[in-house]
Amino acid sequence: VFPQAIALGCSWDPVLLEKIFTATALEASSRGVKQLFSPVLDLAREPRFGRTEEMYSEDAYLAAICGQAAVWGFQGRDGKPDANHVAATLKHFVGHGQPEGGRNTAPINISKYDLLNSHILPFEKCIQAGALSVMPSYNEMNGQPNHASKWLINDILINKLGFSGLIIADQDALREMYKTHHMVATLADAAKVGIENGI
Repeated sequence: VFPQAIALGCSWDPVLLEKIFTATALEASSRGVKQLFSPVLDLAREPRFGRTEEMYSEDAYLAAICGQAAVWGFQGRDGKPDANHVAATLKHFVGHGQPEGGRNTAPINISKYDLLNSHILPFEKCIQAGALSVMPSYNEMNGQPNHASKWLINDILINKLGFSGLIIADQDALREMYKTHHMVATLADAAKVGIENGI
């Protein structure tokens, strides 16, 4: 049993983290697991949020180097998982660590500057490390759910960051477009929006 991410971040030791996640990958793959929903690259910027233990830090650079260590540990340095490795999933793209009121899945209000220069940095570094999957976050920015944001998924994730792997929906995120965000009329419409947006 290894420490939570927030404790691993306190180590400032990416070499140790890579060893930990290499062991985790071996254990997961030995049970038939091929993909993990980790690492969490959210920045712990909202102290009331009850999920900060999943995050490495409020600092973008520290989250980036911890995330890279996780990707290399999970997938291997060549980015092609074998019998001893699994695919990593970067989450939650992006801004999930700073929700309004500290509420899970709540909207986020951050400047475009902070988004592009802080919150995106860990994802950029982990994509460069070869991460095979990305999970958008539940939250919305500027009144639009991240799963439905063409700007965020296509312009930023795919075109700017060069991600070409699997974009996987968070648990109920597509349903939330219909049920919570009220941006579509039916669940089928929500699925259509997600698929057309690369999910």
